[in-house]
Amino acid sequence: MRYNLKISLLLAAIMAIATGYPQQESRPDCLITPDEMRAYTDEVRMQTDALKQADKLHFYPVERLDADSISIEKFLDLNYLGWPLRNANYSDFPGWAIGNFVDLDYYSDGDEDYFEDSETEDYECGHRTYDGHQGIDIGIHPYHWKAQDDGAVEVVAAASGVIVDKREGYYDEYCVWGGAANSRGNSIVILLDDTSTATFYMHMKDGSLTSKVEGDYVQKGEYLGTVASSGNSTGPHLHFQINYLYEDDPDGDFTGYNQDAMVGACNDGSYFAAFEEQPPYDDPAVLTLETHSSSPELYEDNCDKDIGLYYDNSFTGFATVYFRSKFRDWVDGSSITHWIYYPSGLVKTFYTRTNPTDNRTFFAPDQAVGFSPFDESGTYRYTVEMDGETYSHYFAYNCIASQTLSGARSGHGGNMVSFSINSTQTISGSSANYIQYMADEYVQLNPGFEAAAGCRFVANLKGCNNSTAFAETADATRQVAPESIFSELQLYPNPSMGMVNLYWPDAGMEQAALRVLNQRGEIVYQSNISSSDGLMATVLDLQDLAKGVYMIQLTGDQQTIVRQLVLQ
Repeated sequence: MRYNLKISLLLAAIMAIATGYPQQESRPDCLITPDEMRAYTDEVRMQTDALKQADKLHFYPVERLDADSISIEKFLDLNYLGWPLRNANYSDFPGWAIGNFVDLDYYSDGDEDYFEDSETEDYECGHRTYDGHQGIDIGIHPYHWKAQDDGAVEVVAAASGVIVDKREGYYDEYCVWGGAANSRGNSIVILLDDTSTATFYMHMKDGSLTSKVEGDYVQKGEYLGTVASSGNSTGPHLHFQINYLYEDDPDGDFTGYNQDAMVGACNDGSYFAAFEEQPPYDDPAVLTLETHSSSPELYEDNCDKDIGLYYDNSFTGFATVYFRSKFRDWVDGSSITHWIYYPSGLVKTFYTRTNPTDNRTFFAPDQAVGFSPFDESGTYRYTVEMDGETYSHYFAYNCIASQTLSGARSGHGGNMVSFSINSTQTISGSSANYIQYMADEYVQLNPGFEAAAGCRFVANLKGCNNSTAFAETADATRQVAPESIFSELQLYPNPSMGMVNLYWPDAGMEQAALRVLNQRGEIVYQSNISSSDGLMATVLDLQDLAKGVYMIQLTGDQQTIVRQLVLQ
């Protein structure tokens, strides 16, 4: 055994080779001139007036506020903003990074050099903006064109209100300024409940916009579309903008003041809107950790939209695994160590990368690592620590079919198998504990399993063949039915076009709560089911749900059963 270990370490040392070079990415920008923005806001004002005349502007009742006679705190209660983006599927990695802030320097020499420091100033007195920019540009990652194609990052309403302008049908893959039919592309404007503040969402993907129309009410956090590059844009991003004092002008033609909701050294904040959780100016995070079977490519330039990626989470034999990482706002010139752990928890190998200080979305050089039959079989962890957070990616070498897990579990860890996981483990209630189960067929949490409040626990119904996880933060002790009952629950057809038969001949409980969860862990359907002589049977009408992978969860008598359903 000692001899084999030495051979394995030698092979790893030979094959641990850095590949590629750090990629300098240009941040996505949009060129909407002040004149174009004035024309746009005037168009929105007229549309808003038309909706009012047609009695289609209906808000949740709020007190009409006068900024001269109320406190800042009371005014802000109406317009605390959520973040306008979210990942479409559950992920431990943020799918976005800020490229440009609002330009607070209102003076310009009128030339076409939009990035002169002498003509720009952001809310922290820096120059992460360009001349005349009136919003926040938020790019998507790790591969922006692929993320656009996949609809990986969704645009959501930062605050509740009425849609007063909606534009779609525009080309959405611009990579240089110029040529667009309009500067804003596919876009939505929402007039908030204070009836005076408007939020703008620009450059979205054609065909992705909500089915709601002008005059419809949307709730905070509600889906609006997905991020793309329509309009005058150099790459996929969301332009998010706020205007206030929008409609009440005696002359009838006032289109509002532009507002920066970010608070910093050069901006005291807004009387009209503020973020509930303002992201830091420098917001370091890991954007991705990946394993590939061949050396993955990078985009060659801003207009290169084809990329060769060879994602793989399962390896056998003599294999070379290519490790990739990408970072956001890592600009202090420090070094970060990437660790690769055996299933036993011992270190297989590690490597270190240092970021140049001028690259805010940084692909570190890839690392090639050799694996051989002398290496341990099971689930490996690829992990880095950054800004107090631990990020991990799991992959398998000689994937194990099934595992039975027991005992106490803590720290960061995962189990990836090709068939099933049965567990009676206990995970203590600490935020430092993050455990993931990943199985292709099913995960069974038997009586005695406990994920205590405060820990993080992820159950994933695909394993070595890659997966998208369903996550939850544990808020109670949970038990799941034993296999003898679990195996008899049937969903058919599966995959389904939307009509699904649920058949459970020996339910072992009189009543169960049924929930259908999407890939973000959101409940999209729920009902109660009763048994008759031990039999539970019903038909689920899920035809209104989008195509994709869902979790069917049945809970009753302190037992829970989880199965996967595919809608196509």
